[in-house]
Amino acid sequence: MPNESAAPQPEPKQDENKPTESEAKGRPTAEQRFVVQAIQALAKFAPVGGSSGAFLFFAVKQEWALAVVTLPFAAGAAFWARYTNSVINRLSEIGAARGTAHVNTLVSWLKIADEAMKWQLSGFESKYLKCQGWACESDRPIGLDGVGDAAIKPLLQEIFVPLELSGNSQLGGYKKQRLKAGSDEPCIQSIWDVLRQVKNVSTYRQMLICAKGGYGKTTLLKHMTYVYSQGIYQRHKAPKLIPFLTILATSWSDLAADNAPDLPDFLTKIHVLNLPEGKSLKLPPNWIWGLLNRGEALVMFDGFDEVPLDRRSAVSRWINRQMWNFPKAIFMVTSRPDARADYEQPLPNALFWVRNFSEQQQQQFIQQWYGAQEIKDARRNTPEVKDRIQRRSQSLIDQLQARPELADLAGNPLLLNMMCRFHREHEGQQLPQRRVELYQDICEVQTARRPKGRGIALGLRPAERLEILQILALAMMLRAKPGDDHGHKQIKEHDLLNVIVQPIGERDPEVSARDFLRQMVEVSELLVETQEKGIYEFSHLSFQEFLAASEVVRLRQESILYDKFASSAWEATILLYGELVNPSNLIREAKKDYPDLAYKIYQTTAKRLDLTSAERAELERLKKTVASSRYEKLEALMKAGDWAGADDETYRLMITTVGKEEGQYFTSEELLNFPCEELLAIDRLWVKHSQGQFGFSVQKEIYVACGAKLDGEYPGHKIWRDFGTRVGWRENDNWKSRAELKMNPHLSPKGEFPIGWKGRGGREVSSLASRLVNCSRPQS
Repeated sequence: MPNESAAPQPEPKQDENKPTESEAKGRPTAEQRFVVQAIQALAKFAPVGGSSGAFLFFAVKQEWALAVVTLPFAAGAAFWARYTNSVINRLSEIGAARGTAHVNTLVSWLKIADEAMKWQLSGFESKYLKCQGWACESDRPIGLDGVGDAAIKPLLQEIFVPLELSGNSQLGGYKKQRLKAGSDEPCIQSIWDVLRQVKNVSTYRQMLICAKGGYGKTTLLKHMTYVYSQGIYQRHKAPKLIPFLTILATSWSDLAADNAPDLPDFLTKIHVLNLPEGKSLKLPPNWIWGLLNRGEALVMFDGFDEVPLDRRSAVSRWINRQMWNFPKAIFMVTSRPDARADYEQPLPNALFWVRNFSEQQQQQFIQQWYGAQEIKDARRNTPEVKDRIQRRSQSLIDQLQARPELADLAGNPLLLNMMCRFHREHEGQQLPQRRVELYQDICEVQTARRPKGRGIALGLRPAERLEILQILALAMMLRAKPGDDHGHKQIKEHDLLNVIVQPIGERDPEVSARDFLRQMVEVSELLVETQEKGIYEFSHLSFQEFLAASEVVRLRQESILYDKFASSAWEATILLYGELVNPSNLIREAKKDYPDLAYKIYQTTAKRLDLTSAERAELERLKKTVASSRYEKLEALMKAGDWAGADDETYRLMITTVGKEEGQYFTSEELLNFPCEELLAIDRLWVKHSQGQFGFSVQKEIYVACGAKLDGEYPGHKIWRDFGTRVGWRENDNWKSRAELKMNPHLSPKGEFPIGWKGRGGREVSSLASRLVNCSRPQS
């Protein structure tokens, strides 16, 4: 029988959709296909190596699972490579553009540097300084430009005496720091002391310097300008600065215009061109702008009070804008005190006051002034000349020391200058007693003695020339209206001639008004033509005021002044008039509504020696009624319980009594010599209305009880702090401001008020207490 297993079997039918084994082995799996697609994608972007290299290694080895695992890392690397490549390409584009720009900038900078080097080598800066310095070289005090011959006009540096400045006080209060330190005197310093600190004390970069007429504000700025123009600022250890001095009397219209230039344009296109030989200067591009922005410019504006009243707001706004735009530059503005109220807020950061010449300064000025005159006159500096300088200087100094009323006048630099000129011209004679006599003499020198000495014939007789000038001065003063205290200072030629033509014709029909004007300008120099052609003014406002007062005396029309009491523009004329006549009627009229003015009139005449005993007795009677009317406001404030207001009014009364302006400090010397009647009257009001709680005398008793001596000296920290604690000014080792005080007689410690009078410190308390004791003693 056959074997069934060996028999051939039929082939099974194949499934057409199922791959054969060989086919199955040759076709990629799903993992393989995924990996292949990934390789194709990565090949476009991925860099060789790193994560991409690992992925490819496993793919080649057909380790598909591991290849899939490493794929995300390879993809990340590919993404990063693509990202960084794009970034690099973009940065390359930007870098190329920036590089071009930087090269262009470098080229521009090199051009600027080359231009700067060219200007530096040209010596432009020294050329500018020379031009600015020429404008400030001579001592030509306003009002005395023409007094005397050439030998009597010294160079500024030959006679300049550094002015002392005192800082501002806080109105209506006091400074804690000063109380804490027991400081009594305001900080007295020269302008160079201030400039040395500008880099560390930014407040000093913007200064307002105040003083009355004749105190040397203009001379101070000219001196600084001259020092910088000569490059000798190192002597004062001051920083290097480039000065720009602008006289506002002749420049205000440029600053007040609607289309006013900014500071760089003003200095470039107006200031520099108006300097001696300034038109020949060619300024480097942006030179002034660079100085201002680097803090290397000293910008000075002299005479804010010379700006017309209705333009002061615009001018002050312009100045403030420049201070804001160029905060690193140093700015100085000078002004008479009255005009400060017209300066639009904010005021410059630092306020300084020019102090009176001290006795030492007076002597220094006299010696330097005589030295300049005698050396020029003799054209040598031999022992003989030095001896003459010493003798003549000492002669004038002796007169000042022997006559306190003259020493008071000599505190004003302009009046001291006039004294020197009078003393030299009238050798061996005594100086005039009063300032009106000095003015009278200067006017006579200019209109009579000087022309005669030079052999120049003038029209009219000497007395008549003065009368014409008096008529003109009064006519100009009458132009001052409420709200306009500037219009009277200048006059157009046509108007001037109309004023003088008739009075000249009445005195001498042969004299031409135009010829008279020319002689007064060219020979007497009491009148000057301003930079604006056809506009005239007196060489110094004080001469106009004196001549106007003299004309009121000549006319015997005192009533002209009565409706001028409210005008600050008329105050000096009214005071000068009071010195020329018996002032009793004037005082009576003024005290009705203007007690402070009445008191000032009394002060200017109290030491006159030319009054009769009856006139003097009448003045003393008037003084009591004037004082009573002065204190009416103070008493009203006390009755109303307004102790802070009474404190402010006390300061105002006291500071004006010593002849200073509100905002200034007292010195110990001023308090040691404070008028007894005024001091006792103020103290009585404080004691009376506080039921014995407040007052100077109350403070004096506490001060002595603390162990202090009434010697006008600082008592030491322990006593001063003890005193401050007892009167309530100090608590827990901290000094209080006035606002922190109780200000109530029923709650306050004894002696808490008054406190607001400026410069309050240990030495000043001692000075005032000492004065109280002396004033309270019976007078023998």
